[in-house]
Amino acid sequence: MYSLKVKVHANTQTFRHDLFGMMSLFSTKSQAALNLFVHSNLTENNIVSKSEYNPSTGMRTFGYENVNGNWSIGLGGFGSIPLPGKKFSLRLGLNNSYARSVGFVRFGT
Repeated sequence: MYSLKVKVHANTQTFRHDLFGMMSLFSTKSQAALNLFVHSNLTENNIVSKSEYNPSTGMRTFGYENVNGNWSIGLGGFGSIPLPGKKFSLRLGLNNSYARSVGFVRFGT
């Protein structure tokens, strides 16, 4: 026989801050372009899922927790140059980002 004991908690109040910046350069003589950008976000009181299991009581608790520390940052760019004849162009782009996320899963007492 299988029994499941469940308890659920919830709390909400999230604030997200986003920032994006971009710089563009273009040469009319060579028809070449360069674009660079940076982006970031920070979430205060982010709502994340939380799961705890207590083997002594058999109680599994599911819920949500407000946490700080979830953020990301990224940067990138792309460039474009025309090929001879100026009917076609070559474009190269790069993008990179890093993210930090907080979450919970706990087993034990």
